[in-house]
Amino acid sequence: MEASSGALQIYNQKAQTYYFPLSTLLPKPSAAEDGTILTLGACTYELDQISLQEGYLADDGISFLLNEQYLKIEINAHDSDQEGVIGTIRLTIKSANYEDLQAEIIVSAKNPNMYRIQAEAGVNGSIDPSGSVQVAEGKDQQFVITAKKGYVIEALTIDENAVTEAIGQSTYTCLFKAVDADHIIHVSFKRIDTESGEKPSEQPDDPDDTIVIEPSEPNTPNPTPDNSQIDGIDTGDTTVSGLWLGLLLISALAGCYMWKRYKQE
Repeated sequence: MEASSGALQIYNQKAQTYYFPLSTLLPKPSAAEDGTILTLGACTYELDQISLQEGYLADDGISFLLNEQYLKIEINAHDSDQEGVIGTIRLTIKSANYEDLQAEIIVSAKNPNMYRIQAEAGVNGSIDPSGSVQVAEGKDQQFVITAKKGYVIEALTIDENAVTEAIGQSTYTCLFKAVDADHIIHVSFKRIDTESGEKPSEQPDDPDDTIVIEPSEPNTPNPTPDNSQIDGIDTGDTTVSGLWLGLLLISALAGCYMWKRYKQE
């Protein structure tokens, strides 16, 4: 009876914990010559060898979990962009019914989806990092805006949406959380108006004052009811409707008056 080999795929540039089901390594039950079904019975596992490329596995990153049903594997956010097999994990399966079985887990790496954040700053200030910044899916990316001495932030837009809290500040921080889409961030600066006594207001160090851009979600519009149409009646042009109603009333009164004159004659 031979153990099966398993496969585990991980992602580069992303710290993550993986849970490998050890039951997938167990051989299928087989029948003996007399027709008896041969099974392993209760099993235990031992780690024999861990051969992964340096930098992937976290310290003490492998452990058995849930009564040895799973192998817990903690992977670091490795900066490598290499794809393919990066190593193996070898185990021994011990059974009371059979001799020890050798099993192997082949570990492969894959690059995550990449997104671009275009960061642009006008003259008299900077944004760091700047230019086209590549960010792996699910990772955070921070941008720090700094105005030159004598200048403050004039306008800050993220995906064409104004961030009014940044106006007038000499420094500002933007944090994109768990990036899952492309973004554009643009900032411009203006000179401090010394004649009006304007002074720059620096952003506090409190992280709560950092603008945080959360992952994108489906945008569900909240429609505003059109009060000009209620129950199928168009009430939008009240001026014209009132005029016609007045004319109809005058015509009716005139008709009644002429009919009364005709009867009197």
